[in-house]
Amino acid sequence: MILQHLINPKPKIIVFFTVLCFLFFCLPIGESLINNSDLQNLTKNLLTLITCGSVIYFNALGLNNLIYEKNIIKKDSIVLACCYVLLSAPYDNSIANLIINFSLLFFINYLFSSYQKDFPLSNFFNATLIISCISLFHSNILILLILILICGVNFENLKSRAVFISFLGFIIPYLFYYVWCFMTNSVFKGPTFNEFNPPSSYSLNNTSLASLFWIITVCAISLVSLVEVFKWLYKKSIRSRKSLIIIVFYFLFSCILFLLGDKHDYYFLITPLSIIFCNYFIHSKFRKTANVLFYLFLLSSIVCKYYIII
Repeated sequence: MILQHLINPKPKIIVFFTVLCFLFFCLPIGESLINNSDLQNLTKNLLTLITCGSVIYFNALGLNNLIYEKNIIKKDSIVLACCYVLLSAPYDNSIANLIINFSLLFFINYLFSSYQKDFPLSNFFNATLIISCISLFHSNILILLILILICGVNFENLKSRAVFISFLGFIIPYLFYYVWCFMTNSVFKGPTFNEFNPPSSYSLNNTSLASLFWIITVCAISLVSLVEVFKWLYKKSIRSRKSLIIIVFYFLFSCILFLLGDKHDYYFLITPLSIIFCNYFIHSKFRKTANVLFYLFLLSSIVCKYYIII
């Protein structure tokens, strides 16, 4: 079974994963070469696809190594990286959100690094600073500031000094932005938040069969993976348990970001979902079911990648 080879992988499996990612993101480039005769648009599409594929690949490996090094999921594997790549299948042309999501990798690294620190001032400052900088371009991301407070309460190290230093991390980018606007006679614009925008029945009615196949598969795996997290949470180590609680809240806030934004904000869901999926695929005792779901996940992602355009 493929999951057995992805857990405690040998070097040749990692090479295979790299080649698979390359093919996964480069086949659309071949389609662009065949169907696009405009050299200018062709060059733009190629650069976009190559950039997106590279960012997704390094983000997947970075998140995979982070979760393993922080002992959130203790078994060495590249299951998480595979889940991340497969979850990114629906689209490949939102560079801005890809870069933002890559920046959030450093954000969650600072959060998890605050574990067992009595005064994690630098961790909270850096985490807040990252969110504040991103909010200059994507205001809705400010909802993740709540995650910092939850992390402090969960890790039992939220003190008044940590709250104050977090406030400094938040305000500094806006002070620099205000000074820049003042010196250039530009208009200072504060955060602007989008209205609640749930998916409409019209959009679901116009969804292709390939999209529905992928959506149903991901929703099914999400359900069983969340059940797996809560069912076995009490059996995990203290660090893994508390970290997974933060991941679940991260997933909930990412759902809110998706509902407040557009379809490309789905990308914020990929990081927490891939961790939750990985926990299920590695630790589930029902190995046959896990393998069947992983094969369906792989198949639906390939179909989604090459037969729909979001």
